[in-house]
Amino acid sequence: MLPRLLPLLVLALNALAIPTASEKLDSRANAACTNPTVRKEWRSFTDQQKQDWIAGIKCLGSLPHDPSLFSVLPPPGQPFLNKSSTFYDDLVYLHIDVYPVIHFVGIFLPWHRWFLDLFEKNMRGKCGYTGPMGYWDWSLDADDITGSSIFDSNPVTGLGSFGPQSNGFHLTDGAFSDFILAYPKPHTLSRNFSDTPFALGRLQPTPWIVDEPNTSAKTVITPERVNKLVTGHTGDFVKFYTNLDSPEGFHTTPHLMVGGDMSDAAQSVNDPLFWLHHGQLDRMWWMWQNNHPSNKNAFGGGTIPGVLTKLTFDLFPAGMPPLAHKLTPLPNDNFGEHKRVRDLMDTEGGFLCYVYE
Repeated sequence: MLPRLLPLLVLALNALAIPTASEKLDSRANAACTNPTVRKEWRSFTDQQKQDWIAGIKCLGSLPHDPSLFSVLPPPGQPFLNKSSTFYDDLVYLHIDVYPVIHFVGIFLPWHRWFLDLFEKNMRGKCGYTGPMGYWDWSLDADDITGSSIFDSNPVTGLGSFGPQSNGFHLTDGAFSDFILAYPKPHTLSRNFSDTPFALGRLQPTPWIVDEPNTSAKTVITPERVNKLVTGHTGDFVKFYTNLDSPEGFHTTPHLMVGGDMSDAAQSVNDPLFWLHHGQLDRMWWMWQNNHPSNKNAFGGGTIPGVLTKLTFDLFPAGMPPLAHKLTPLPNDNFGEHKRVRDLMDTEGGFLCYVYE
């Protein structure tokens, strides 16, 4: 397994070196945030807002590939850039291309906060979406995950349920049942629920970092555990992030329990649930940041994933040296604005301008 992951380490080092040139960084001063938008839980959207949000994603899926997206070499085992795909597929591919350097490292939360903002700005700018951005508070569903209304089968306002085995777990209901995705090859959206996803080995390509493979998803995503995390680890970003993104933690568990496209670490953006799940993770960081003054600007971690072996991961769950810092640039494949960690620390800092309800 170790030789298989060595190319990821090389890619990580290369990706960190590429965007460091000062001319590639957006040096504009952030504007004042005087009227922040409010991000809402999906179930508080009106039917019209749900319909509009879904239509916005489908709009992005109808627009052509953006030639500014640039990839030199995809990560091992991942597809090459498909220039005949759609703008939504570009968002998927960006995540595929940089995933070795944005997971299990210090920039995980800032990068995904930037990615959510990129998604929002294109929904609004390219597709005229005017409604709220959202999140999925899966802690509300811990007692009955598959029975959650988030998996609504309505063909206009529903995100769809789970695909039947007879259809290869591809969706047959909801508004995205006919949504064609380009990566890794053309297909429709799939979901395949499991309450014990770690036992199925879904955490690829690094299943060896799992300590408790029989963990039940419903025991991970409880309101009590969320509250304990966002009110704990005062001033210690590394411990907060490590607990949020532990192998059997709040990030990986919803991804893997939903299954299908969501369970692929790189290609999970295929499922629109990705944006709502990561909205929840960003909300948890926002809640933690606002829980204590010493949390607001706390940051740390490494820049190289420690997943080469179980030992390196146990020693460096938030990434190995060199250390990340607030001037660390966020990799973006020349897609969207070039930003550093410091630009994403405050959701009301000017570059960003939003709060959570």
